[in-house]
This record gives sequence, C-alpha cells and structure tokens, in this order.
Amino acid sequence: MRRRLLAVAVAAVAAAVLTGCSDIHPGQAVVIDNGDYEASISKVDDLTGALCVASPILAQSQGQQGQQSESIEARQYVVGLLIQSYLTPLAAKQAGADSPSPQDLTVTPEDYTNITDQMDDAQADDFLQLLQIGTEVSAWQSQIGLTQPNSSPSTAAQDGQKYVLNYAKNFDIDIDPRFGMNGNDLGSGKLQRSGSISVAQSSQATQRENPDKKAAVLESLPKSQICG
Repeated sequence: MRRRLLAVAVAAVAAAVLTGCSDIHPGQAVVIDNGDYEASISKVDDLTGALCVASPILAQSQGQQGQQSESIEARQYVVGLLIQSYLTPLAAKQAGADSPSPQDLTVTPEDYTNITDQMDDAQADDFLQLLQIGTEVSAWQSQIGLTQPNSSPSTAAQDGQKYVLNYAKNFDIDIDPRFGMNGNDLGSGKLQRSGSISVAQSSQATQRENPDKKAAVLESLPKSQICG
C-alpha cells in the first residue's frame, strides 16, 4: 500500500513538473496580468510565418539580397510587438499623449501588393495585420515620446518605446519560456536564443551567442527554424 501511494505521488509530481516546463498558461505565448491580455502561440506562429515569407520578398523588391536568420528572432520580435500593442495605448494615457493622426494609424493594403500577391491569402492577411499592429504601436509611441523632456521629432519614437518598456514593469507579464524572453526586463535588449519552440542543442545555444558563428548555427538548423 505504501509503495502504491509513493508511486501515485511520484506520478503527480512528474505531471506537475512537465506542465510547468511546458506552459504556465497552456496554448498562450503571452499572458499579461493573469488574462487581461493574451496572445496565443498559434497567433505568434501565424504572424511569424507571414513575416518570414514576406521578408525576402521585400528585400528583393528593394534590390537587396534576403538574409536568413533564426526564426526565434522573428518570434521574439512578434511577441515583443504584441506586448507593446497592449501596453502602448495604456502608457499613452498615463503620459497624456495626444492621439496620432488617422493617416498615421492606417496601413493601405494596396501599397503592399508587390509583396502580398506573392503570398497565399492567409499569409497575406497575417502580414497586413502585423503591419497594422506595428504602424499603430509606432504612431502611439512617437506621440508618447513627444511628451518626454528633451525629446524631438527625430527621437520621439525611440523615446516613446523606452517609456513603454519602462512602463511594462508595472505589469505581470508571463511569456512562455521557450521564447527566451524575460517579461520582467523587456527593455534590457538581451534576448536568449532558446530555439523555435523546440529546444536547441546546447552547442548551438552556445554558438548563437557569437555573431561570428551565426552561419554555422543556421546550417545546423532544420528549415522550420529558419526565417527568410
């Protein structure tokens, strides 16, 4: 009987550990203040996928050669942008920022047909959604920046983002650990390279910290973990 109870206890602990390692909030990439804002892993996947398809097309349209990167970098960009999309309007209210002009908040799909025409419909919609989110975040952060001492139109966007990332410390931001981001220190600029949802090998994790070895890391990764 004692051995049976011990086995049950071990199984319960193992289940709890596995759940904790996988996700505090199953299926969610980001949860802010226990559910006031949520972004699912599937949404991050869709937006990241669209970004990775669009990036080389955009580069080619500008006469440049598309550059490959680890998809985790694109994922981290998308996660960071989604977090800022929630926090920026709240920060703007706190800072007393003026509303951006309507044209600064609008993305015109026709301006991007040279890219979206080369994508399937779902990817094109996700790409335009990502552009819309980025446009709104940028416009609001520029307005926030203008409220800051010694800011100017040329530095407003940067000043506004700094304000928002500092404002983020007032929130409980949970990010799935597989994205390699710290919700308590979004402004540090130091993002871990944990791998694209699947965990990378330790040798790759070490190499990816060295920019000179980036090519070696990319060559070792499956296509599913490469963007561009």
